[in-house]
Amino acid sequence: MVRHSRITLFRNAEPVVVRALSRCLEPAYYLRNEYIIRKDDQADEIYFIDHGIVEVVSEDGSVIYDTLSSGEAFGEVGVMYNVPRTASVRAQVSAWPANQGRGRVLVG
Repeated sequence: MVRHSRITLFRNAEPVVVRALSRCLEPAYYLRNEYIIRKDDQADEIYFIDHGIVEVVSEDGSVIYDTLSSGEAFGEVGVMYNVPRTASVRAQVSAWPANQGRGRVLVG
């Protein structure tokens, strides 16, 4: 299970809130170079990285804009603003996250 103290988004959250949110998270596994989300897809999940490394990449995957790792989150823009995904993200190393309208936790 995700260690909330490592997730920046939860740093100042009340423990009761973190416990409630963590009950909604499910782990899932992604292989190296597997796309987790693609730009313009429907956004219905936020991803929290517990273990692993992901890359924020161009639509064709040829440009790496950013690298995210333990304690970081992605996918929140589309969920919070109800807009399509603003970027594509793929696993740089094999990593874990979750499912259907819930948050995902990446662990690896």
